[in-house]
Amino acid sequence: PRVRNLWAVIKGGLPASQYRINFEENSPVWEEWGTSKNLVFTTKSSFGSKSAMQAFGGICLALMAMEAVVLLAFLVLGMKSKRSLTKLES
Repeated sequence: PRVRNLWAVIKGGLPASQYRINFEENSPVWEEWGTSKNLVFTTKSSFGSKSAMQAFGGICLALMAMEAVVLLAFLVLGMKSKRSLTKLES
């Protein structure tokens, strides 16, 4: 999985230019795990990143689909129970 940590916010942003970053020291833990460090410049939003919103949307759609299946199951079972009750009454 990808994990992003917010380490800093630069108020007013950075001017458009070319930047170079050197990581002078790397913790042995990162090397043991075989991971790499990357620096991501991004914009900030009150709702989070685009990927977070896509994941949230996917979760909402999955929950909606499960609710639709449960609704259909209740409707079908409810109709069957009404039919069996009418047969018993007559």
